[in-house]
Amino acid sequence: MDVANPASSRAVLIGSSAYRWLTPLPSVRANLEDLRRALTDEDIWGLPPANVMTIADATDRVAVYETLREAAGAAGTDGLLLFYYAGHGLIHGGDLILGLPGTDPQHPDEQALAYATLRDATRLSRSPRRVLILDCCFAGRAGTAEMSAADALRRLAHSDTEQACLLLAAGANRPASAPAGDRNTAFTGALLDLLTMGSELSDPVLTVQTVADEVDRHLLASGRERPELRLSNRAGDIPLARNIRIRRRNLTGSVLEASKEVTDPELRGGRMLVLRHDDTGAIGVRLNRPGDPLPEALHGWRTKITAPKRLFDGGPIARDAFIALVRLRAGADQPIRFTAVKGNLGSLPLSDAQPSVRDCVADLRIFVGYLGWGPGGLEQLINDGILNVADVSAPRVTFARDGAP
Repeated sequence: MDVANPASSRAVLIGSSAYRWLTPLPSVRANLEDLRRALTDEDIWGLPPANVMTIADATDRVAVYETLREAAGAAGTDGLLLFYYAGHGLIHGGDLILGLPGTDPQHPDEQALAYATLRDATRLSRSPRRVLILDCCFAGRAGTAEMSAADALRRLAHSDTEQACLLLAAGANRPASAPAGDRNTAFTGALLDLLTMGSELSDPVLTVQTVADEVDRHLLASGRERPELRLSNRAGDIPLARNIRIRRRNLTGSVLEASKEVTDPELRGGRMLVLRHDDTGAIGVRLNRPGDPLPEALHGWRTKITAPKRLFDGGPIARDAFIALVRLRAGADQPIRFTAVKGNLGSLPLSDAQPSVRDCVADLRIFVGYLGWGPGGLEQLINDGILNVADVSAPRVTFARDGAP
C-alpha cells in the first residue's frame, strides 16, 4: 500500500489569519506554508506544487468555491482530494461557517464560507477518496445541522464506493487552540509533527485512522483539545502520507546484515544483497549460504571464469529458479541482456553462456531462490534494527569465497 497517486491528487489549503472584527490568528499563515511544504515533500506524499492550491486571507468567497470545484474536477480516480481550512469557525443557524478576513460575527453568513457549500463542491471530484480537515472552533458541527451523525455521514458519502472523512480540530461546541507564540495552531502543529517527523509505529504508510489516532495522542498528552474523526465506507484506511521515519532511500546494490538478535531462520546470520528496491517492494539474495554443488547443466559457464563450485541459497522464494550474478571485466561492453545492480555487478540469464558473453564476465555466482519484501517491508526491518546497511563493497562481498569478506 502506498499513498494516492500524486499526479492525480489535488489539495486545497485555505487559511484566514487577519480579521477585521475577529481576533487575528497569525499562526494560520505558517500552517499553510508548512502544510504545503509537507504535502509536496516526496518522502511524505510528493504532490506536484501545481497540484496544491493555497489561499491565504481570501476576500472573495465565490473565488474560493470556484477554486475548490476546479480542484475537485481535476482529481483523478486513482488520486485523492484533500481540503484544509484553518481560521475562525462560527455558528449561524446551527451550521458551521468558516471565517474570512471580512467576516462580521454579527452577520457571519454574509462574508464567510459555508461549510455545506464547500462540502458539496468536494463531491464533484472523480476521485472516490476525499479528506476534509478543519482546524477551527466548533469544527464538530460540520455537516450536522438538523440531522443525526449517521445522516451526516450519508450526505458526506453519497455512494457505496466513495470514501470520505472529516478530521476535526474540535467538537461541536468546543474551541480550537492557537497558543500565543507558537508557530502553528495546536491541532495543525500536531499534524505537522507527525508528517515531518514520522510515527514510532512500524507502518510504512500512515492511514487517515493512524493520523487521527497519533494526533489525538499528541494533543491529549499536551492537554489540548482532542480532535474528532468521522468516516464513511472504511475511509479510515485511506493512505494519507508515508511514514517519514521509515527509511525510503533506494537500497538497490546495498549489502545488508542481520543483527545478532534476529531469530527468523531466513535472516539469522545472513548477509544479503539488494537486487531491486522501489515503491513496489524489494528483492535480494543471501550471499553467505553455500548450497548444493553446481549442476552439470551449468558447467558451460565455467570456461575462463573463476569457477563457481556451488550454488548459493538465495532465499525461500522461487526455489525452482536460478539467479546468476556476474561481475563484468574492466572495460568490457555490457551484454545485451545484462541488468545492472551496482556498477559492473549485475545479472545475466543463464541461457547466455555463449563464448562472447562469457568473455565479458570476470566472476559468476548462481543463486537458488531469493528474498522478497512488500512495499515498505525492507524499510521497516531496517527501521526496527533487524537489518543493517553494511559499509562494504557489494561486488567484493558478492564474489568472496563462501560469501565471507
